[in-house]
Amino acid sequence: MKNLLPLPNSFKHCDFSWINQIAYCTLFTVCSYYGLVLSQLILLLIAGYVFIYLLYARKVTLCILSLIVLILCLGSGYLQRHQQSPSSQLLQTECLIYPDSVTVNGDLLTADGRMKGKLVRLQIQLQSENEQQKWRMDAPSFTRLSCTGRFQSVNTSRNQHAFDYEKYLQDKNYFGLFVVKKYRVLSGSAWQTLLSQLRFYCIKQVREQLSRKASQYVQALVFGYKNQDFQEMQSLYSMSGILHLFTISGMHVIFFLGLFDYFFRRLHLSFAQRMLPFIVCALTAMFLFGISMSVLRATFTYLLTYLLNHLSIKLSRLDRFSIVLLILMVIFPNTLLVLSGQLSLLVSFLLIFIPNAKSKWQSLLFMQYLHVLTAPFLFCIFFQWPILGGILTAVFSYLFTFLLLPYCFGLFLLTFIPPLLPFFNLPFDWIVKGIEYSLQFLVNFQLHFGTIPSWLVGICLILGLLFLQSSYHYLVPIICLFLPFLYFSFTHLFARVTFVDVGQGACSVIQSAFNQEVIVIDTGGKITMEKKGWQKRKSKPNCNYSLVPYLKGEGIHRIDALVLSHGDMDHMGDLLPICEQFNVKKVYVTKGAHHNEKINRRLKQLPKQTKLYEVLANQIIGHKIPLQVLAPSKAGLGENKDSMVLYTKIHTLSFLWTGDLPKEGEIELIRKYPTLKVDILHVGHHGSHTSTDATFIQQIRPQMAIISVGEKNRYGHPHQQTIQTLKENHVQIRRTDQLGMIQYRWHFSSHIKEYLGH
Repeated sequence: MKNLLPLPNSFKHCDFSWINQIAYCTLFTVCSYYGLVLSQLILLLIAGYVFIYLLYARKVTLCILSLIVLILCLGSGYLQRHQQSPSSQLLQTECLIYPDSVTVNGDLLTADGRMKGKLVRLQIQLQSENEQQKWRMDAPSFTRLSCTGRFQSVNTSRNQHAFDYEKYLQDKNYFGLFVVKKYRVLSGSAWQTLLSQLRFYCIKQVREQLSRKASQYVQALVFGYKNQDFQEMQSLYSMSGILHLFTISGMHVIFFLGLFDYFFRRLHLSFAQRMLPFIVCALTAMFLFGISMSVLRATFTYLLTYLLNHLSIKLSRLDRFSIVLLILMVIFPNTLLVLSGQLSLLVSFLLIFIPNAKSKWQSLLFMQYLHVLTAPFLFCIFFQWPILGGILTAVFSYLFTFLLLPYCFGLFLLTFIPPLLPFFNLPFDWIVKGIEYSLQFLVNFQLHFGTIPSWLVGICLILGLLFLQSSYHYLVPIICLFLPFLYFSFTHLFARVTFVDVGQGACSVIQSAFNQEVIVIDTGGKITMEKKGWQKRKSKPNCNYSLVPYLKGEGIHRIDALVLSHGDMDHMGDLLPICEQFNVKKVYVTKGAHHNEKINRRLKQLPKQTKLYEVLANQIIGHKIPLQVLAPSKAGLGENKDSMVLYTKIHTLSFLWTGDLPKEGEIELIRKYPTLKVDILHVGHHGSHTSTDATFIQQIRPQMAIISVGEKNRYGHPHQQTIQTLKENHVQIRRTDQLGMIQYRWHFSSHIKEYLGH
């Protein structure tokens, strides 16, 4: 059959038979659906071009198939994304709970459920340790609940490069986040949750019978279950570039379906006799493995290949990939909007273009090429690229396939024979600890370019594939690595000052051109309330949702100076997590602050390579963008009155940070510096009435006031008195609780531009 679209000669040796040309149908469906959902004109133009070609070539069947699939996708996905927002009124309704989705973290329980047929995310505040244990040990007894609660609005991302939880829920087709105030367990079990209950009991069996380390691996590799404990090793495998072996490869699916196939063959059943049992086993296993995008893709790919081989129907790898993608689009139209779907399908798509290797060394080379091709996408999403990821994938894929996966499956079976378990559990712990220990030496081999836009990812992928199929394949690394580097260089030609939204706290980042010098003023932090042991939650530091993604998204892996204005937790609480994730060269505190036990306890835990400096007024911090210390003039204990006051001027714009300096300190400041004038003032103490004296504002005459404050905070910041003082002096106000991140960038000719929100 003649190709509808001309292909470059370089693609002729690829596995393209174009028997059904289903790829065109898939391309039309994908571009049409996401063009409408995302309002992207370029995607709609591509879809129109493909459809006109199909009509011109008189491919009526393909046109009809394309329209049918598109209608099915629009009927579920598009309408669901544009349905009415959930009401915030108090509701009483029946809810169906999926037991295997239940996560108990201290006194907080989260789970997936269905209310009136709609998928919802539930939150329940547990009231007692006994209630907590009941949910942990016997979640299937809570499958049907009568709930009273209300839907809670979910904030969108408030900082650049940060995780957008609202978008995540929307892309996953959740109707909303339902906060349960009280509930009552209803009698009877729901048949819709039977497989979910079975998966819960399997995971529970593993957790109770195996060691903690073995349990983490068996739950992740056999059942695709990743709880809070998995987070501990996730960072290690992610930094090494082989986390996909746990999450997106679908390797465990292929392994177990292969076992099922082998088992049925050994029974000497004909294809007709074993087809139905095999499909039933495959679909059941799909639910037990957790219905993620990688599991769905791997299962449908295996089943499709299984059927085509036995029916002697030949389809190209591209057509098989296209059929699987169409199936996924019909089942879950947002397949390409969720990260797991993007990564899993991207790698599968790129594998189509990888030539067949003639030797092990060539296979290793092609695996590295595949890894390089994914680099632009990884920069776009994760802001960094593990250099050794391709080589480690080639090595560890064999280790996972022939050792860890069979071993994990064997350990699961042995949980039902407890006397034999210790003889196999202990060696497994030794093996995985050895693997983790060896990976610790490889995690630092990273390229940090920061994020790049999706259009650049597309350009890099297209050019990379073209060069890979030509004799100029050595240009692939240049395309996929050098173009992102050029983009980073062009977008970081000049300095920028950023006031990060860290909630009820303060944090600012100053970047010189090309990130040659990075200064962070305060880290933010969370003030935690005292709780009982069973109530305490495992949680990531507050900075992991605000400052860390911003810095990584900017391609920053080194902080030249980390300045702590004073010792309050909302200013320095995340000091240690920042030092763990970035190479912090110097930490600056006010003189005498180390005598404060709260401050000293953290300073003692600083990494050895981080140098500590104590400063007073008239000293300078930084070189490319020097910060002048205006206060304090004498040693203190790092209290509010001892707050470090910093001043800098970038081109024509001057900035002043006052920490939590009270009014008395502000008056002393203008007495000492009577000519001090400021363009942008970072308002002291989050807008509290204890700061921002009217005389101080009249003296420094700021044009803009930045107030770092959390939404609906319990302190009532900013106080009305402060707002009134600023307005009376004609000062414009920017608040992080209303706008999110606030940033000032310099462009050509010293032009300044203000960016608000994410």
